[in-house]
Amino acid sequence: MKKALVLSGGSVRGAFQVGAVAEVLKTFQPDYIYGVSVGALNGAFLTDAAAKPQFQSGTTLRWKEIGEALIEFWMKNVTQPSDLVKERSLVNILVSEVFTKNFNGLTSTKPLIDLLKRTLDINRMRASPVLLKTGYTDIETGIYADGEPQQPDFIGYLLASAHLPIIMPLIEVKGRWLTDGGLVHVSPLESALKDRNTRDITEIVCISCQADRLPTNIFKTGSLLTMIEWSMEIMNREIVNNDLRTMGDVNTQIASGTRITPAGKTEREIAITNIRPLNDVPIDIRTFTSAQIAELIQNGRDAAQKVMPNHKIIFNNNLPMFAGIIEE
Repeated sequence: MKKALVLSGGSVRGAFQVGAVAEVLKTFQPDYIYGVSVGALNGAFLTDAAAKPQFQSGTTLRWKEIGEALIEFWMKNVTQPSDLVKERSLVNILVSEVFTKNFNGLTSTKPLIDLLKRTLDINRMRASPVLLKTGYTDIETGIYADGEPQQPDFIGYLLASAHLPIIMPLIEVKGRWLTDGGLVHVSPLESALKDRNTRDITEIVCISCQADRLPTNIFKTGSLLTMIEWSMEIMNREIVNNDLRTMGDVNTQIASGTRITPAGKTEREIAITNIRPLNDVPIDIRTFTSAQIAELIQNGRDAAQKVMPNHKIIFNNNLPMFAGIIEE
C-alpha cells in the first residue's frame, strides 16, 4: 500500500503549502508526488531533495529534514517579486500585441527559470526514490497532461505547469504551446485517482492553497489586470472544489458497492486528508513581501498541525464536503 502527496496550484500562496508540507512530512512519507503550478515546483524540490545523500539514511529518507529544507529555500529565495518575475513595460506589451501580434505575457519569468536551473538536477530527479507527476495544459486543445522526470522534455513540462496564463508567457515544447495545469485541475487529485490501482495508492494527503471561498472586502473595480486575476481566483476555487467533489464521489460509489474496476474487482476506499486555509491572506506575485511569505508558511504549519494527528479520513460525499479541512 502506497501513499501520495497531492500539491495544488496557487502562485505565491504556495508558501502556505510549504509550511503545511513541512508538518505533514513529520508523520507522512509519500511514495508519489503529484503537483500543479507552484505545487509542481514544490514537488520537484522534494523529489530532487529525496535523491540527495544528506537526506538519506540507508533506504530511509529523512523527510522531516527535507520539509524544513523546503521552508529554508523559500525564505532565502522567494522574498520579493523580482526573485520570480520581471514586469514588462506597457510599451513592450503594446508593441508585442498591436504591432507584432506576438503577446508573450505581462511578465518575464527569467528570474524563476534561472532559480530552477540553479536548484534542480534532472538526473537526480530521475534517480529519486520518489515518483513525481506535474500537470500542464496544452493551450490549443485544452487537454491536461502529466509530465514525469523520465521524459526527455520534462523540464519544459515543469516550467509550463508553473506559468500562469496571461500573466506569464506560454512555454513551447515540441511545437506545442503549454501553460499552467491549473486551467483544468488546480489540485491534481484526478491524476492520483487514475493511478490508484496501478500504483496501489490507498492514502492521500492533499494540500490546497486556496480557501473554499473568496476573501471579502478586497475586490476593486477599474483595473483590467485586477478583473483578470479576480476571474482566475473564482475559477481556481471552483476547480479545486470540483476536484474534491470528484474524489468524494468515487469513495461514495465504492462504499455503496457501485464502483467496480475493469477487471471486475471492487475498489478500496481512499483515506484522504485535505489541508487548506479557511481564509486567504491577500497576496500578489507582483507585490508580495518576505513578511507575507513568512506569514503564509506559518499559517500552513498551523493548519497541518491541527489536522495530521488524526488524518486518516475516508473522504466521501456522505461526509461534510470539506472533511479534514481546518477551520481557522
